[in-house]
Amino acid sequence: MWSLRERLTRLLLAVLVPIWLGMAITSYVSVLHEVDEIDARQLYEVAQAYLRMSGPALHKALDAAVSTDHDDDEPPLSVLRWGAEGDLRYRSPMAPALSFAMHPDPDDAQNDNAQHTVQLQAEAWRVLWHWSREHSEWTAVLRPMTERNELARGLALGFILPSLVTALALVLVVRWAVRWGLTPLKEVGHQVSQRQGQDLSPIDASRVPQEVMPLLHEINALLARLDRALALERQFTADASHELRT
Repeated sequence: MWSLRERLTRLLLAVLVPIWLGMAITSYVSVLHEVDEIDARQLYEVAQAYLRMSGPALHKALDAAVSTDHDDDEPPLSVLRWGAEGDLRYRSPMAPALSFAMHPDPDDAQNDNAQHTVQLQAEAWRVLWHWSREHSEWTAVLRPMTERNELARGLALGFILPSLVTALALVLVVRWAVRWGLTPLKEVGHQVSQRQGQDLSPIDASRVPQEVMPLLHEINALLARLDRALALERQFTADASHELRT
């Protein structure tokens, strides 16, 4: 025997759970997009100081940064510089082997400060490409995406617990709502169970949902027919008894 309450609960969850899942995924993707924009903006702001440097000044600044103590939590920055024909003019210490062929089209003005994500040495790097029209030089400023990926993992873990809690709350709320919505049917059953055997009066339909009215109408019509049939039977029995006495 199937349960209307369980059927309605499963139907509502089948509709609401995909909506909830889509909203959770959309929120997570939106947060990741914001993280990527912040990371890209930070790289651009940090790279500006190096992009304006000449070759010797760049060499001196980065070598000094490598030789001095630095915060281990801050991702290392790498800089490579090529001539217009791809001749390597400078490569900072510990910089990955970035191919010059990856540079964007210099004829597109939007690519003067283009950013890309590349896979180098089994690690993802964010690369800022800068084309200096004045010196006809390409400069690439790179930073590993370790910090961004760690932040993304932290956000994913932070989404798991609230998502599970909201999913459990959704199931409980749906079950409660279905149970509350079917309360009028339970009250109708209570009315019928409390009746005496000879009580064939109509069932009260004042608090019954509109969808149940046709069924309740037919039940009341059946009770009315039974009442008439019993009345006729009682009349027949009384008449027969009277004739027998006569």
